[in-house]
Amino acid sequence: MKYKMHIKEIDNYTDYPIDVLMGLTGLGKDTISYLIADGKISSFEKDGESVINGKDFLNWSTSVNHTIEVEKTHYTKMKVDE
Repeated sequence: MKYKMHIKEIDNYTDYPIDVLMGLTGLGKDTISYLIADGKISSFEKDGESVINGKDFLNWSTSVNHTIEVEKTHYTKMKVDE
């Protein structure tokens, strides 16, 4: 499934912890970890946590037109008796 990332709140001058980047972009931790492992984006340690530079992330995101292929998760609805 193709997913259009949210990038409006990301700027070039901020280093984002992975959890914060997840919230800003809508990407999951597994997806971000895959991008790091695959060399698409890089992370580094800052104040004891892994962070990603906003400019590096935006450059990569622009190169893929802010769209990424993600695994589709499907949850079925169940009727619950009250």
